[in-house]
Amino acid sequence: MMPPCLLDPNGLNALISGYLRVGEIEKNVQVFRGMVFRDVFTWSSMVDGYWKNGMVLEARQAFEAMPVKNVVSWNSLINEYVEQDKFEEAYAFFYSMQEKDFISWTSIVMDFSKRVWTKKSIILFELMPQKYDVSWTVVIPGLINNGKQESACQ
Repeated sequence: MMPPCLLDPNGLNALISGYLRVGEIEKNVQVFRGMVFRDVFTWSSMVDGYWKNGMVLEARQAFEAMPVKNVVSWNSLINEYVEQDKFEEAYAFFYSMQEKDFISWTSIVMDFSKRVWTKKSIILFELMPQKYDVSWTVVIPGLINNGKQESACQ
């Protein structure tokens, strides 16, 4: 008999996260397939775990298979593309997002400005529907770190 915590989606989500963290992909897939109910956290854990284990195609397939995507799942996938220096994919993916929130905009501007994609980060910054203090805080250091001090002062 399975322990009650493993019948609960939260317990199974914790198990999935743990298996993925230590690279136990097959055990993870067995648990995932055996789940009756999968929530956004379950799917997001799968996507994140595949990325962290270098399984980019599987991560993208899991993301595409998600029945419900939220801003957090979109932001996570975009961040993974940026982390792997796949800026074009991150940029395209960002633009395919239907609902971008303040965190989505700020994250991509910050990620791009940190990783030498300064022109794109400036374009994205200018396109931000609303700029807050933190928006300026993420773009200015990125410009300075990439030798664009004059742009930072403007």
